[in-house]
Amino acid sequence: MQVDVCVATYKRPRLLASLLHSLSMQKLPDTTEMRVIVVDNDADGSARHIVTEAGTNLRIDYAVEPTRGIAPARARCLGLVQGEFFAFIDDDEHATPDWLGELLATQARFQADAVFGPVLPVLEPGGPRWIPQGRFFDRPRHPTGKQVPCGGAGNVLVRTTFVRHHGIEFDRAITGPGEDTDFFARLSSAGALMIWCDSAVVLESVPIERQSLRWLVQRAYVSGKAYAGIYPPARRLPDRLLWVSKRTILAAVACLATPVVLLFRQDVGVRSLQKAAANLGQLAGVLAPGPSGALPRVRG
Repeated sequence: MQVDVCVATYKRPRLLASLLHSLSMQKLPDTTEMRVIVVDNDADGSARHIVTEAGTNLRIDYAVEPTRGIAPARARCLGLVQGEFFAFIDDDEHATPDWLGELLATQARFQADAVFGPVLPVLEPGGPRWIPQGRFFDRPRHPTGKQVPCGGAGNVLVRTTFVRHHGIEFDRAITGPGEDTDFFARLSSAGALMIWCDSAVVLESVPIERQSLRWLVQRAYVSGKAYAGIYPPARRLPDRLLWVSKRTILAAVACLATPVVLLFRQDVGVRSLQKAAANLGQLAGVLAPGPSGALPRVRG
């Protein structure tokens, strides 16, 4: 059985080298062959030398996707898949030795079409104290075997035949975050069985540039706008008016509460500001649809 591990990368040589080293350390049964697909989103092919060096310990296929954006890069990865299963992992992540084996074991146990695992943050030292206090980069976790409605592409295994049969691809028109949510939402709508595997752990490097109020609020706004595009309100005018009214009120309350809360707990105040930004983003996604925009890339 062949499994293709897909990596979209952009000018993160140190982090990419660390990821590829972790993939070379995967513990897999003799019946499983792992092939790594690296798609370089830098038109100059700056990751080529990293891949060449890692290729002595891994079977790697390398390609360049000149169209900027995570959606085109992931779409190119998917187009190169040949294995029975494919996995996605980000170039700023590090796979634990049992990562892929645990995903495969859970898939076999539940006959799942997609298996998601946890992404645990590793904060670069030097950030503000309210970042770890507020657990801003923590993500929800579930018991192994729990069915989940959606997920992201930072840690996932997918059955190739299901995707091919239903013709599901990454939407290259999505310019900001949310292309993976959109992909897996369509996978779910097609009837995919999507399961959680809590033992398939990857570690994500969180650079100091992301540990800021500006980054967190901007991320909340852009994510809210993308979410509204993927899960829009009902078309009936009364339902849409109710949806707009609710999010307007939520954004207003969060904005008013933020200055007061900040006086007592900075992390809670930032959470309130994020809620305001997310609701404003959702409103923008419905009332002024268009490209969601992209966060500045943070290079490793």
